Amino acid sequence: MTQIRKNDECFGYALMLRCFYDDMVWRSINTSQWKDQIITMTYKSGVASLVLLMVLFAHSVLAADYRIAKALSVSQQQITLTITPGERTFSGETKLTYKISQPVDYIAYHSLGLTLEQVELTYQDKQVLLPVIAADEFDIVRHNLPFKLEESAELTIRFTGLVGEQGRVQGLYEVSRGEGPPTLFTQFQEMEARRVFPAVDDPGIKTEFTLTLDIPAGLQALHNTRPIETLQQGSRQLIRFAPTPKINTDVLALAVGEFNATELKGAGVPATAYMPKNVRQSVPAELGTLIHQSISYLSEYLDSPFPYDRLDFFIAPIGTLAGMENVSLIALNTNQLPGTDASAGELCRFRKLIAHEVAHTWFGHNVTMQWYDDYWLNESFSEFFAAKVVANYYPDNDACTYTPQNSAFIGDNHSAPALKRIVRDRADNEGIGGLYYTKGRALLNMLEAHVGDATLRQVMRQYVDAHQGGHATTADFTGLFPKSLRVAEIVDAYLTQSGYPLVTLSKLNDKLVLSQQSFHVDADRRWTIPLQLKLWNGHEVRTLRLVLSEASMLLPQVDADAQDAVLIDPAGVGYFRHIDRSGNPRFPIERRTMADRLADMDNQEALTKMGLLDYTRYIQGLIELLCTQPADSLEASKALDILKDAFVAQVPAHLQPQFAGFLAQHLPMQRPWQALLTQSTGGRWLELYGMYLKSPEAIRFARKYAASRPLDQLRHRASVLRVLAKNSSNDEYQGLLKLFNTLSRPTQEDLLDSLGYVANAQQVSLFYDFLLSEATRSFVIDYRFQFPAFQPLLRPVAAKYLQQHKAQIQARIPDDQLQWFPYNFITGCSEQDSALLRRTFADWLTIPGLEKKLAIVEEHIRRCHRDTRKARDDIAAM
Repeated sequence: MTQIRKNDECFGYALMLRCFYDDMVWRSINTSQWKDQIITMTYKSGVASLVLLMVLFAHSVLAADYRIAKALSVSQQQITLTITPGERTFSGETKLTYKISQPVDYIAYHSLGLTLEQVELTYQDKQVLLPVIAADEFDIVRHNLPFKLEESAELTIRFTGLVGEQGRVQGLYEVSRGEGPPTLFTQFQEMEARRVFPAVDDPGIKTEFTLTLDIPAGLQALHNTRPIETLQQGSRQLIRFAPTPKINTDVLALAVGEFNATELKGAGVPATAYMPKNVRQSVPAELGTLIHQSISYLSEYLDSPFPYDRLDFFIAPIGTLAGMENVSLIALNTNQLPGTDASAGELCRFRKLIAHEVAHTWFGHNVTMQWYDDYWLNESFSEFFAAKVVANYYPDNDACTYTPQNSAFIGDNHSAPALKRIVRDRADNEGIGGLYYTKGRALLNMLEAHVGDATLRQVMRQYVDAHQGGHATTADFTGLFPKSLRVAEIVDAYLTQSGYPLVTLSKLNDKLVLSQQSFHVDADRRWTIPLQLKLWNGHEVRTLRLVLSEASMLLPQVDADAQDAVLIDPAGVGYFRHIDRSGNPRFPIERRTMADRLADMDNQEALTKMGLLDYTRYIQGLIELLCTQPADSLEASKALDILKDAFVAQVPAHLQPQFAGFLAQHLPMQRPWQALLTQSTGGRWLELYGMYLKSPEAIRFARKYAASRPLDQLRHRASVLRVLAKNSSNDEYQGLLKLFNTLSRPTQEDLLDSLGYVANAQQVSLFYDFLLSEATRSFVIDYRFQFPAFQPLLRPVAAKYLQQHKAQIQARIPDDQLQWFPYNFITGCSEQDSALLRRTFADWLTIPGLEKKLAIVEEHIRRCHRDTRKARDDIAAM
């Protein structure tokens, strides 16, 4: 029986209505006569009225929207959580203060996996206990009311929840165990705050949150704001934090445990890094400098100051996440920390990661997407500016910022979701993967080249100024550009459809013609493409900018009989592939920048895979480059990666000995290994020779080098370990496994990234058994299942293991990560691989989101098999 606390005489639903009637005007749920009669019956029908009214209150609208109506927003929310690390449950109470912009006849909030114990509505100084009801398919709990709420109301809810196990990075979860109590942390992006407390868990709502934690005495607590009061209560303590600024639930955070604190000097704002005491890693010395550089660059570029009074970091093993942009408490995964022997590439990626998370201060916190269908406004914009920060402060080590589209092209086929699409739940959003970071950022790079640096800077400043503290949509951004630039058309073409175009330069009646078609020729799509061309007439370089939106167009401003060399997409900023079939002279190498040359290598690789270029001639070009360019040049690094990837994703098993023999015949097999290992590309050279060319000298060197010092002190440690694993006997492989628990965390990560490069079928089982063992409980293991499948001969073995151990895998890995498991076989490139993929996951289709990923990978394999037919013929003829 539900009670009203306002007046003890008001008891039961019928009398409750009478008490409310004294103070407010009743309205029916709508104007229909039958619902008016329900309210009338409530006063007259005794038990019948109770039943009818309970139905009325508890009814969850069958055709519920996937969002709570904009009329309901939460201006303030107080949250009290009682948490004991090590226990599987927690409890709490929260008060939501609603701001109601127009009369509504219901009140709603999100809840997922919580046990609601009591829900109390306060409206016009009256308190009513509402029935506890279940959430709908979108996690919305909707209490329909027989009257309308206006202006404001409050809900107070008592509840209990579950602490997620280690590795399940959702809601409140265990980060790590060791000596002492486990560390707890939160992950609320996206749609996960509702696992920890009832809330209007929507990025379109910004709220002031006030958190109070009841935790064991002796433990520490972290939050987006500082504690303002701590009360000791016997064996427990009550910690009250200062209210947050108005933020959305995605970027709230809390941590409970025992932490070491490191002041981040030189950050420009008060900043501290917190790390669980049982995590034995060092905070990078340059972290404070990186924070300062990121804030300085973005503040100046956007003409918008950093809006918060501090910027702390929580550094711990946080599962599959690299980082998370919680307001004033950025989370950073320990596996992203560069070691003392970090390569140039590792340093570049770390710097970009820090800049990315700091950039969210403006793109995500200050200006927030209105809904997840505009998620790119948060992630793509932050990634775009992160690359700018790195390029500005580290121009000699910014290669990791080049051509982000290349990694996007792998998964962006016509089965992939578009960046802008209907998003109703977390599964819809999780399905996009890394395309926000790669495709979205590439789109911004392309726009910058199209509109010019000055125009983009001006628009970005206007965008941040107009929407700071609030929300924005894609239309808000594109609407700021002059219409003549056609930015809205360009953005719409790339955001609302998947895939990408192939731009062809050809001649028609001696005139240069540009045309477009889908790179995946089985799809009929068209884009609005901003193009930048460099033309060389033998004397000077000139730049031409234009927009290709039709199927084809004549190249303007070029003489009909011109023999200009044309370079399409210099610097590789375009989200398209391109081919020159004009017959004009090739653009001179010496007139190309480093970015031009690397972009051209990527484009040539893609065209060769498609069978549009001769594969043997292409490989010979890479060999010539490796023989003539410095061993540690960026071109050499790229060429080495292309050749290694060929063994993984293009060359079938029966042709691999022939391909390896061709390379060994044309590459110098005697290498100065000791000297090479001191260079940035040393690991790549060692992997190519030791793993794929089976060079006895490279293998001997790797073994001797690994035996000469502790593994923690090896340069290019992961590469050395991969060569050892790939050439190990079963006893030697077992020896590598036994080393795991004796190593530091960074070396353990490298070993896990190396052990999957196995030598035989038995080692596949040994590796997978080890991944599923307790030894790796605090490590991310899902993506590491792909390593044995990199070898075409062992893919069936890997697939069989997954089929036979499905239950163990699903018990260890949450569904939001399991849905990506088909990607472990994305390097397949044969009809047999496609059939193997479908058989392997036939019993996994109940996992939310997996079937869509399966379709994407299957299409990728099918296209690879079709497109590399000519390459296979060329290899067979080598």
